[in-house]
Amino acid sequence: MSETVDVHLRICNLAEHPEHISTIASWHHHEWLKGLQPGVKADMGLAEGIEKRAEVLRSHFVSDSLPRSFVALYKAQPIATVSLAYFGFTPKTHERSLWLTNLFVVPELRGMGLGALLLDYAFDYACEHELQQQRIMLYTRDKNEYYQKRGWLPAGTGRVQRQEVFILSKALTTDLDS
Repeated sequence: MSETVDVHLRICNLAEHPEHISTIASWHHHEWLKGLQPGVKADMGLAEGIEKRAEVLRSHFVSDSLPRSFVALYKAQPIATVSLAYFGFTPKTHERSLWLTNLFVVPELRGMGLGALLLDYAFDYACEHELQQQRIMLYTRDKNEYYQKRGWLPAGTGRVQRQEVFILSKALTTDLDS
């Protein structure tokens, strides 16, 4: 599944472009570190953290449906990513839910609609592949207004890496209340 928006911009499965894993793992790791509050230490060093994230991205190549990561390429260079995965948000929850994760746009291209384009792409993928879920979830430390403007609804709060996060959801089917 690949979508062309203009002649130079393409969104595709990251598995089709494994040469970009190191770059994307580095983006994700640095973005995560940037959001840590003072006094919250990363559990591992930089190289180890990036390699761990690269391993996770490689694990998205195995399945036919999920987990799955997508990359936006402009002139064959990565500029943005998003992932879909199943996981339980809390240890008490044994039920796994569908989550949107890893939305990232290179800083110099933010504000141009790439994030919204990737959100729509991942959402459409989830709808088209009938992932047996009624909702898709995400969490964010500080971008809840961004997501709400795009149709995501508040679904509570939680803690990730000892930090408060906002949880949002969006119905995958039109027969659910929004």
